[in-house]
This record gives sequence, C-alpha cells and structure tokens, in this order.
Amino acid sequence: MLMRFMQLTGALTLFACCGCGPKLPPSVPVEGVVTINGKPLANALVVFMPVLEHFGMETISTATTDERGHYTLICQTDQTPGAVTGSHIVTVSETAVPENFRMGHDYKGLEAYYAKFGNRPIPLEYQNRSKTPLKIEVSNQTPVINLDLKR
Repeated sequence: MLMRFMQLTGALTLFACCGCGPKLPPSVPVEGVVTINGKPLANALVVFMPVLEHFGMETISTATTDERGHYTLICQTDQTPGAVTGSHIVTVSETAVPENFRMGHDYKGLEAYYAKFGNRPIPLEYQNRSKTPLKIEVSNQTPVINLDLKR
C-alpha cells in the first residue's frame, strides 16, 4: 500500500513539474520609428508591455531610439530581438537621467541636456502606462511599428 502511494505521489509530482503551466507566446522581431508630430524623437526609451495573464514585467520589450528616432525592440525575457505576440501597452519616455544630474537640482542643466536631442518635451501622457493612448497588437504580420506621438 505504501509503495502504491509513493508511486502515485511521484507520478503526480512529475505531472505537476512537466510544464503544464502557461506558455509564453512566441517572440517576433519589431522595429520602427518614433516621431512627435512627424519629427524624429532621438534618445527616447520605448517600452512594449504585453497584456498577458500569468506573466509579469519580465515579458516587456525595450529599446532606445537613435538620432533618426529608429528603434529595435529587445525582449527582456531572453534578450533576443523583438516582442512577444499579442496586445501591448506602449510607453515612450526619457532615457535614464545622466549620473551628474541625479542628485542635484540642476534643472536648467538637465533641460539643456534633453534639449540637445531636439523635439522635446515628450508629452506626459505617453510616459504613463495607465494614460498612454498607444495600444499595439504585435504579430508576425507587424515587423515595423511606427509610433507618431502628438502634442
């Protein structure tokens, strides 16, 4: 009887550990250009946050735009190019504040730092996950996703 119980317990444990949990959707390459009123947005942080049950922030994809506003997403789950397929909430915000501006109150210097990239400020609504109007569907049919923000 004890042997039968141990076999059953072992079988149930094996069944529970065999990956029966939810699977992450596949990733697909995603790139595009970010503009504000048609003008390229350089040095901005682009974040695609998938709307998925059972998964958290580890599934986001991020990129920093270049001087032409171009970005190529990197999936944070495995550091591969792209984003998981499905619905995403997208934010566009400033990149991290440089070290020399973090602890001080040099607001004019920080303003000048961001101004050198041009096309600033980034409208606040695009920087906030709960307020952004950018809701994007990612699929293998959408390898290029351009984002045109409005002021």
